[in-house]
Amino acid sequence: MKLKAKVGLLLFALFLMGLGIVFLGLALGWRLPIDQLLATLSQVKGRWLVGLSGAILIFLGIVVFFDNLKSASTPEGVIQELKLGRVVTTVQALESVVHKAVRQVRGVKEVKPIIRVDAAGLTVILNLVLVPDMKVSEIAQQVQENVKNQVSEIVGVEVLEVRIRVDNIGYDLNARVE
Repeated sequence: MKLKAKVGLLLFALFLMGLGIVFLGLALGWRLPIDQLLATLSQVKGRWLVGLSGAILIFLGIVVFFDNLKSASTPEGVIQELKLGRVVTTVQALESVVHKAVRQVRGVKEVKPIIRVDAAGLTVILNLVLVPDMKVSEIAQQVQENVKNQVSEIVGVEVLEVRIRVDNIGYDLNARVE
């Protein structure tokens, strides 16, 4: 979370706590806040102060609201803390490992990997084009096992799931039937 959002959220939380205390006091019969507010609103300076306070709260609310609407930043890759420091394996490097693992399976013509990184591990989504005359289920199982094993061995992180979508089975569209 950005600093401005943290500060805005902190101020907003403090305001809500103060408002909660005032409401609790009013419920218990404490009339001073209402009397003070009415006295402040009866003066021009007081109305400006209350209006400015309201505008600041609206601004802080808008900043925090829109900051939270932004999508979470995508992780730069897999981060591992080792004895001598941090090791970051980027998504691009992970894609290279996945490409290598998929190329080892006979029957895959093309691969387009999508890698999702989270705290629990990796999810690898593969869009494949396969060669004709091979069993899709066998190729898919080999690809899944290879990707999981290669990423685990090379990068040292667990692959939670390998999803496969077969986009095409690469029949040659230009071949003629005679």
